[in-house]
Amino acid sequence: MLNRLRIIRYYLFNILRLKSKSSNLPIYDIDLTNSLSKIHKKRVLLSYIVDAINITDKSNYHNAIIICRNIIQSFNELGYLVDLVDFRDQFFKPRREYEIFVGHGMVNYINIINGLNTDCRKFYYATGSYWKFHNEEEEKRFNDFYKRTGIKAEVDRYFHTGEELALMNSETVILMGNKQTLKTYDKFKNVKLINGIVSDDSYDHYNTDWKQRKNNFLYFAGYGNIHKGLDLLIEAFSKTNLNLWIVSNLDDSILKAYKDILDSSLNIRVIGFVNYRTEEFYKIMNNCAFVILPSCSEGSALSVSECMIYGLLPVITNTCGMDIDDFGYYILPSIEDIRLKILELSEFNESELKTRSQKASEYVIDNLNEENFRNNFKNIILHKHIEPV
Repeated sequence: MLNRLRIIRYYLFNILRLKSKSSNLPIYDIDLTNSLSKIHKKRVLLSYIVDAINITDKSNYHNAIIICRNIIQSFNELGYLVDLVDFRDQFFKPRREYEIFVGHGMVNYINIINGLNTDCRKFYYATGSYWKFHNEEEEKRFNDFYKRTGIKAEVDRYFHTGEELALMNSETVILMGNKQTLKTYDKFKNVKLINGIVSDDSYDHYNTDWKQRKNNFLYFAGYGNIHKGLDLLIEAFSKTNLNLWIVSNLDDSILKAYKDILDSSLNIRVIGFVNYRTEEFYKIMNNCAFVILPSCSEGSALSVSECMIYGLLPVITNTCGMDIDDFGYYILPSIEDIRLKILELSEFNESELKTRSQKASEYVIDNLNEENFRNNFKNIILHKHIEPV
């Protein structure tokens, strides 16, 4: 009778989970190398993106999905089977013993660590600046937006829960970013850097008209327009004849504040969302010389790296978590600084821009690849970590 009640409770539990915001059920015993036995004893619990396994069409792979698959493969190569739970699944509780747990986000973190065996090693995968720094910088941007426009917008990339518990309870925090990102975690001594991943589809982007291209700048980003500085760009570009291509969905606050500019400007063009590696996507990549992102806080802005692989030159704030060596440009998060910098860049010699373009593309191909990620990840797990260049 007791076993029957347990079975009924188990199925009711999963029905509730299916009705929750995260409808992706856990996937057990994943082996992407096809080399491990299903009765294998060594297991890892990973809380990240279940769609990494559910989505089979590689053309729909977002960078985060590619990273999730590479985390799984890294553990498989180390001899572990992986159980994958969606990081938004607030109902999940461990029902097995694990050698290692890797968490991401705080939606289910407490539930999971409270149910783990006491000898389980805990890691945390972080994809941005220290959460308190992140929140402070976002508040500054939204306050500045309010002062300039009189529109009170709600913060949209804010850590309402915070990550302190995860940072304090983890053996190691695996951080995607650069040394600037790492500085925001200076109170923690258990943080190790890892590179992101951008897929190279070998698209030929070098034979383009740089004289025309250098007047075109691309804003290519996810949600959070004010956080990522789109408001600054709209105001800066509205005072020039240079072209800003906005490949992103616009927030209501941006539409309200800049309706007149967006309706009347010939040089600010709102494209909206565009899928990776489509004909429209390649057309935009070929049309622009620069990808520009004055974000207030990122881990490693992979949307920028995605454009760099096609030869676009990064124009970013130093809080984007990216090293841009001798091919990119830093900007301050001010309208006037942005305006002056884009005017300066539009006057650059075409041959120099082409040379820098090749360097930008080669940097991404050489550094932000899957093999580097897996090697770095495995070394962190094995305590053989060397900071990526």
